[in-house]
Amino acid sequence: MKGRAVILTIILLFLHLYAKGQDISVIADYPEVVRAGQQFTISWTINSGGGEFTEPSFNGFYKLMGPQTSYSSSTQIINGKISRETTYTYVYYLQALKEGKFVIPPATFTFKNKSYYSDSLRIEVVGGNAVQQNV
Repeated sequence: MKGRAVILTIILLFLHLYAKGQDISVIADYPEVVRAGQQFTISWTINSGGGEFTEPSFNGFYKLMGPQTSYSSSTQIINGKISRETTYTYVYYLQALKEGKFVIPPATFTFKNKSYYSDSLRIEVVGGNAVQQNV
């Protein structure tokens, strides 16, 4: 009887650890200040695969290119414990059109019917060579 209780406890422990899983994060990397006319990049890194990335609108900016997607995976075995990490990075190349303070809404990553969001991006465009674009 004790053996069954121990086995049941171990199974429940593994189920709990499996259900907990990994916390998914959507992290943005971007410049806070750019010059009008300047080209720059914004990237979002997600620590999970298998989902769908949805880019935000880039109002106030001209999208030159994107997304450029890269993938990284690593596995570590330390003292018999295996850990895996997977990241996807989505890079966009933008150009600032005019001076002002702009807010780019959060990017969204949807995985197993659950959505994860980045923070909003606050970018200030300062004086420089303003660019005319027919958007």
